[in-house]
Amino acid sequence: MKRSHRLLILILLDTRPVNTMKRILTYLTLLSLLLAFVPGTLAAKVMFNGKKYPPVAFAAQELKTVIAETGNEDLQVMLVVKPDESSPESYQIRWFGEKDIRVIGTDANGTMYGGLEIAEQLRLGLPIEDKQHVPFVKKRGIKWNIPLDARIPSYDDTGDSAQKNIESVWDFEFWKAYLDDLARYRYNVLSLWATHPFPSLIQLDEYPDVALDDVYRISDGTLNPVIRNKWQGLDLDTPGVLELVKEMPIEEKIKHWQRVFKYAEDRGIEIYVFCWNVFTWYAEGKYGITQEQDNPHTIKYIRECVKELFRTYPQIAGFGVTAGENADWFTEGEYSAEGFVYKTFGKGIMDVQREQPGRQIRFIFRRHVTDHPAVTAAFKDYTGGDIDTSIKYSVAHTFSSRRPQEWETRIVEEGWLEAGYKAWLNLRNDDIFMHRWGSADYVREFIRWMPHEHMRGFYMGSDGYVWAREFIAKNPEMSGKLEIEKHWYQFRLWGQLAYDNDLPRSYWEATLKHRFPEVDAALLYDTWASTSEIVPQLNRASWSPTDAAFSAEGCMERAGFLGIDEYYFNRPTMPLRRILNPPDPQCISVTDWAKAMLAGEEVDGVTPMQVADNLDGWAANSLKVLTKLRAQAGNNLELKETLNDIESMAYLGRYYADKQRGAAKVALFRESGRKEKKYLDQAVAHLEDAIDEWKTYALVLDRQYKPSLLARTHYLDWHATLEHVKQEAISVKNESDPPTLQIVNLKDGQKFKVGSDLEVQVKAGDSHGLKYFKLYLDGQLLKGEKRKGDTSLWSSNSDSLLKNMQPGLYHFRAVVEDNTGIRKQQELEVTVGDATGHAGNWRNEIYQVILEPGKRFEQEDMLEIPRLECYFRIDEEGGFLQMGGSPGDSPGFIWKTRGKADRPTPQPVPPHFYLIIEEGQLKVYRVYPGREDVAVYAVGRKSDAGGFKLGITGAKRLVVYREENGRKDITWMSPFVN
Repeated sequence: MKRSHRLLILILLDTRPVNTMKRILTYLTLLSLLLAFVPGTLAAKVMFNGKKYPPVAFAAQELKTVIAETGNEDLQVMLVVKPDESSPESYQIRWFGEKDIRVIGTDANGTMYGGLEIAEQLRLGLPIEDKQHVPFVKKRGIKWNIPLDARIPSYDDTGDSAQKNIESVWDFEFWKAYLDDLARYRYNVLSLWATHPFPSLIQLDEYPDVALDDVYRISDGTLNPVIRNKWQGLDLDTPGVLELVKEMPIEEKIKHWQRVFKYAEDRGIEIYVFCWNVFTWYAEGKYGITQEQDNPHTIKYIRECVKELFRTYPQIAGFGVTAGENADWFTEGEYSAEGFVYKTFGKGIMDVQREQPGRQIRFIFRRHVTDHPAVTAAFKDYTGGDIDTSIKYSVAHTFSSRRPQEWETRIVEEGWLEAGYKAWLNLRNDDIFMHRWGSADYVREFIRWMPHEHMRGFYMGSDGYVWAREFIAKNPEMSGKLEIEKHWYQFRLWGQLAYDNDLPRSYWEATLKHRFPEVDAALLYDTWASTSEIVPQLNRASWSPTDAAFSAEGCMERAGFLGIDEYYFNRPTMPLRRILNPPDPQCISVTDWAKAMLAGEEVDGVTPMQVADNLDGWAANSLKVLTKLRAQAGNNLELKETLNDIESMAYLGRYYADKQRGAAKVALFRESGRKEKKYLDQAVAHLEDAIDEWKTYALVLDRQYKPSLLARTHYLDWHATLEHVKQEAISVKNESDPPTLQIVNLKDGQKFKVGSDLEVQVKAGDSHGLKYFKLYLDGQLLKGEKRKGDTSLWSSNSDSLLKNMQPGLYHFRAVVEDNTGIRKQQELEVTVGDATGHAGNWRNEIYQVILEPGKRFEQEDMLEIPRLECYFRIDEEGGFLQMGGSPGDSPGFIWKTRGKADRPTPQPVPPHFYLIIEEGQLKVYRVYPGREDVAVYAVGRKSDAGGFKLGITGAKRLVVYREENGRKDITWMSPFVN
């Protein structure tokens, strides 16, 4: 007689330590005997201890659903938790009889993952085999720069994704769906990053006015690319800037996050909170709180915040801090940036552990803007538990090399490993936001190449994008979907391959077949993987590690479109030779390749033309099969849009292939002395082809997407970019018709008598018209007479620098630029009298003293040097700026002090800054009334000697120096101006 029960799922607990496999098998045999006596009416139920082990209950529910879907009702699955702290999140799967499967996990997560694997194998129609598994990567996390509220922003909330997803952050139903998928994809850490999240997370009796009621965002139409990451350029107090999202008192907010964090715990996901410092949004100016790290009110307040955070949310397992995004780098001693972190976050955690002795809290001190000796010294008395560090493993571009080598220059060379720190890898995806991406081979190799013996785990996410709900889809059926649902394949690849790096191609083909049953899964697997290689190749061929410097989907940086000069000529290739036998070969820059080609030399690496061929090859592999795949898609909207993404990415690859070839041929033209016009003609042809590729790219994107503003770069607007793509081809074409320029009455090496008055005649012209026409003597701009025809005249009548010339070697440089942006220059040197002892070192000779010993350059001061076309000032953030041009007509800064003097968040009482030369160093001091001045920037070699000055050379280099016995003692010089 057929048994009446059809499904039995048991979750059982054995608290004894695991000793031998024999004990486990004996235990399972006993359980098998028990099953024979379970009444049929009871066996039809799902039996488990859900209150004890919610993660296993989640797996049981998944199993119940899948078994019903697949018609495997006669299957018996037993889920067992057998604790073993030596191997967390591990499990065994074993068959006992034809329909009897047992999962034994070393903890609730291990049992959950084993149960999820069985559910997946059933769903995908794959065999369930006996196996034993331990996680490949222990901690597999997600990084969220979380936009809690416009009044307490995360690192950069200036894009559409952050503002349009603030509402999602406060929607519990969003988190339920999101956390379920994270568990399914084997993620066990969710890290939430904000500059100062506490006003929206906790309520402090001692600081009642800091708690933040309600939720606000920035009103539509307010943001633009000029507004920087901490609302620089935006006043939140201006009427209409803020818009109410939701009325929500702080008590309700706390309950919301308690529900979210508990739900995460029930899915086996630990919560980590990260901050940047020193930020005190919404607390600023209350109870004596400021952004100063030596302020006792600020220190006490943040310490109390940390304590209350952990009291309120028992699920928070870790806390991370960036030491100095808004701190003073050069404050030393107990109030250093590291000392501040210890006094606030460190001591707050120690307070919690005194209250809750058994609680384990992991502390992550990011290596960014600090070093391990300073961290170790500051935390010498820390008793709060493990301290790890963290590295931006690929900086902002996870989609670059399968083995990025920032690890060698940051963690290894800086000595963190020798100091005993374990590292978390910050996998930053600031590459691909719009397109669905998917290459199992890339992810598998990337994870396999990680430095596993030195790492704790990873967390993956973006700095300028919020992966909550999709907001740019045109189709109503896709609009508003969770990003983790839209990009399910990418998230699933990273999570599951980090847990089980050996998941084979057959598994992923079956996964694609289940998601898209209409399609040839093997063909889709290869096609998707092919276009997924395009962006990594772009990053390897032209490397700018920060996220604001390259957005591949729009060919743009923060300032806008990336033309070939900035993209190919002003950037190196990604360094890939710091380790032996890397998985990705070194690329060669267009300039180095052009020089080698013209010299008849071979190059060692991937040439620009080979990069272009690679891009075209991957695009071709996809485009040639899309017709077949589309014919299989039927009415599956998600599959259609996935194929559209593959198509648009292929055309994007073809665009960059043509742009790359164009840049390479421009390099040949320029390196040949602009004599071989055939190279320029070839470059123009490639760039005109690039226009066609971009047009097609834009047409495909238009099928399903709307333009948007990206936080770290610019507007992602393919139609607006098309105009720049067209102009680029025109600009390169104009290089064939550069301005004419000739110094007609002087020859290089010509000699003159002492006391001569010099006259310089220069002919210049261009069919497009001239934008400017200048002549320099030893770096100094000369005043000219009026132009006659195509000839301009400079003489002793127009400029005294040309009158009564004294012995020396003199450098002339004539520069002209036409109205299309093409420049040309001519340089020559002449001698006056006996030039012995006057070797023409004007580039490093002091032209003018900017700051005398003991004097200050105050914030309200302005110093203009018209001859050198630059001026100096101190901005409101304490940056000492050497600006090009003149006030009101400046192309930007030439050099500036960069560091912890920059304080981007609003100050209730704005500080005053001044510049001084002290102990042989250039220093910027910050001043608050009634407080000691604080040095927030310093550069140069310290010296006990006095009398140092700040000067500027003819080449616009800043110099800290003093003169003694006719010699200059130089402690620092700024770089040469490009």
